[in-house]
Amino acid sequence: PIIARFYDIVVKMHYMEDEHKPPHVRVRYNWHEGVFNIATGNMTRGNLPKNAIRLVKDFISQHRERLLAMWENQDFETLEFRE
Repeated sequence: PIIARFYDIVVKMHYMEDEHKPPHVRVRYNWHEGVFNIATGNMTRGNLPKNAIRLVKDFISQHRERLLAMWENQDFETLEFRE
C-alpha cells in the first residue's frame, strides 16, 4: 500500500509475505525508484536524485517507530511529511 505522498514522491510498503528483511520502504519519484532501510534511513538500492533522497530520509526519521511497527504488524496507515 501507499503510505505517503509528498513533493511527487510516493512511499510504499509491501505486505511482509511478499518482501524480505531488513524492514524497508520502496520509493518512486517521477521515473526514479529506490529502496530505503527503515532502521538506518539509507537508500540500499535505486537511483533517486539527491534532493529526493534527503526528503525521504527526513520522512523516515520523522516516522521511524511507526514505520517499523507497520512492518511488523502489517497495520498500514497514511503518514504525513512534516517540513
